[in-house]
Amino acid sequence: SEPLDDLVRRALHDSPTVEAAKAALSSARYTYIAERGALFLPQADGSFSVTREKVPGAAFGDPAAGSSQFTLYNASVNVSYRLDIFGASRRQLEQLGAQTDFQRWEFEAAKLTLTGNVVTTAFDVASLTDQLAAVKDVVVAETEQYKVVQRQFEVGAASKSDVLSQQAQLAQATAVVPGLEKALAQAQHRLAVLAGRTPDDATVPDFAL
Repeated sequence: SEPLDDLVRRALHDSPTVEAAKAALSSARYTYIAERGALFLPQADGSFSVTREKVPGAAFGDPAAGSSQFTLYNASVNVSYRLDIFGASRRQLEQLGAQTDFQRWEFEAAKLTLTGNVVTTAFDVASLTDQLAAVKDVVVAETEQYKVVQRQFEVGAASKSDVLSQQAQLAQATAVVPGLEKALAQAQHRLAVLAGRTPDDATVPDFAL
């Protein structure tokens, strides 16, 4: 069913639940990469500074000598490496790796659950649509039969009980219609929400078996 396939693709693309699971997976992956670098790669930082100072000659015991200017350049590099003697860093990285795996399966589960819900709800819509159509056909048939029995009663070919019996059957069939219409509307709205749309979105296709 191409309309159903297309609806599933739209749902996977637009669902906020799937987007949230995808974002959580990306976050876990980048955290793993960042921590792996911080735990097992050398850390280096450097600094550079320039100081310029003017010193009067009196500071050297010769006021007549005037002042002198000095420029001091200072550069430093610091390199550090964490020794994982007891394996704490490896266990920490394994924990982050497990969290990444967990988020990956959460993402897959979100997609599978959404796909299953979309397909199941589409079948519900199709089933309720056919049920409603069948019940409406029954109501039309019961209405025609009621008219026939009513005419028969008027000419003396049927009793009052026959008329009341047919009227009850018509009422029973008619009473089923509102419940099916409500259930169908709920299923259609649920399908629209699963597809990442508003409940009243008219672009969600109707399905029939």
